[in-house]
Amino acid sequence: MEFQKNFGKFTIGGGSLKTAGKGDISEAVPVPKHIRTKHNKQEIAVSALKAAAVTGLVVLKLRKKK
Repeated sequence: MEFQKNFGKFTIGGGSLKTAGKGDISEAVPVPKHIRTKHNKQEIAVSALKAAAVTGLVVLKLRKKK
């Protein structure tokens, strides 16, 4: 990772998709080219529809209780 901050039990870190390593940029190795970095638009749309449906059902259920 290019950045790492330790808070006792928790660790927060960040890096880039171009390098991967053991926590230090000096030990970084190139990421293989076969890793997909583009997102599937159809999968995103399906998850958005599912989330909208669940949200709608929860809102209707809450309205019914009132």
